[in-house]
Amino acid sequence: MPIWLIYATGVLDHAGHETRLIDSPAKKQSRESLSEEVKVFNPQMIVIYTATGSIVNDLEITSLLKRLCPTATMVVTGPHVSVLPEDSLRRCPEADYVVLREFDYVLRDMAAVLEQGGDPSSLAGLAYLCDGEFLTNDAAPPIENLDELPFSIQVIEKHLDIYGYHMDYLLYPWVQTYFGRGCYAHCTFCLWPQTLMGRTYRKRSLDSIFAELDYIRDRAPYVKELMIDDDTLSFDLKRLEEFCQRKISGGYKINWSANVRPNIVDVDLLRLMKKAGCRAMVAGYESGSPEILKRIKKGITAERMVEFADATRKAGIQVHGDFIIGLPGETPETIEETFQAALRLKPATMQVSIALPLPGTEFYDWLKTNGYLKTEDFSQFLTPEGAQNVMMDYPGLSGEDMKKAMHRIVVRYYLRPGYMAGALWRIAKDPREAIKFWHAGRQFLRYTVSGGN
Repeated sequence: MPIWLIYATGVLDHAGHETRLIDSPAKKQSRESLSEEVKVFNPQMIVIYTATGSIVNDLEITSLLKRLCPTATMVVTGPHVSVLPEDSLRRCPEADYVVLREFDYVLRDMAAVLEQGGDPSSLAGLAYLCDGEFLTNDAAPPIENLDELPFSIQVIEKHLDIYGYHMDYLLYPWVQTYFGRGCYAHCTFCLWPQTLMGRTYRKRSLDSIFAELDYIRDRAPYVKELMIDDDTLSFDLKRLEEFCQRKISGGYKINWSANVRPNIVDVDLLRLMKKAGCRAMVAGYESGSPEILKRIKKGITAERMVEFADATRKAGIQVHGDFIIGLPGETPETIEETFQAALRLKPATMQVSIALPLPGTEFYDWLKTNGYLKTEDFSQFLTPEGAQNVMMDYPGLSGEDMKKAMHRIVVRYYLRPGYMAGALWRIAKDPREAIKFWHAGRQFLRYTVSGGN
């Protein structure tokens, strides 16, 4: 789900502005269809969310819509342009402003000024070109009172089709939300703390969280699962325990899943989470190599991850494991260590990705410094079909080697008789799992047939 645009749209809605949130990829929308939709709406301000992998296309769409609506103020947001504002503006002269870091309130303030016919260029958090000169204002402060933000479900109901979003580890349909923003951890590859949300963890109050649960229970009972998308919910275990106790005592039945560091080893707490409706957790394991875990500043040992995995199984909570190939120090031997770790950790579902070097991260800088980054031409970060290219080669381990290794790990893990038997057992135990496995199985089949391409 376009969660950042969801929250920003909700803020603008709450401020009384007429808005339209369009998720073209989810709708499989053509440029022609998008152009017609925007033309009919005739907006005064157009906001584009960008990412490094899609930046060329994102800026092309920005130019297209500016030509279509020449009087509209064009604003580009997201981690890529936030890190490279001048480069982005010079690549796309049709973009009037870049918003640096979090943009919810900056857009709200811009809309208020524009509606009065004013010039927003002096607002905090903006970068822009003036007569060819690059100018940047002071950064806007991060939002401290997250209780002021809308509930994501309210925006999704108004603007999007919740049934158009699938994740292979979530019950369908699901809704994405944040209980907080920011992350204390220092993982060198992770984008969000380094580019948008910062290294502190700002939390919503439990009253705000349960008001959101009230809304879902009373007005959106069709939602089967809440995905808590904080960078990690498991920093504050006392707060997590309080949430679970209050959810149980309040009789809230909705299932929930969350991103976590694999650091929760207290079986009693995990059982409390299970009782409170926690069905699954997304754990960032990253690598099975102790040396790589140190290099990326993961802050968790491989042994701790095994303790976490064992404890979650005892509590009956599913784990979706995230693994990454191509982090600093990767070799054919460390890749095999990661596969063997996956066998020990036994996640219910897993994904293996190639490390993507993103501007603004320590990992990106490390690759450049050591000469491992293939190119800084962002048009090469994706294939014409939209798949991720491998952007680095290491001594003794090429990018093509990494792609093949990633494919082998996924196929070797999922085609084990023990895994398939376990999947059938979970479906028999909870028929709701069938929809999830149906969509995941189709994706896996396409992935296997394509050889990982």
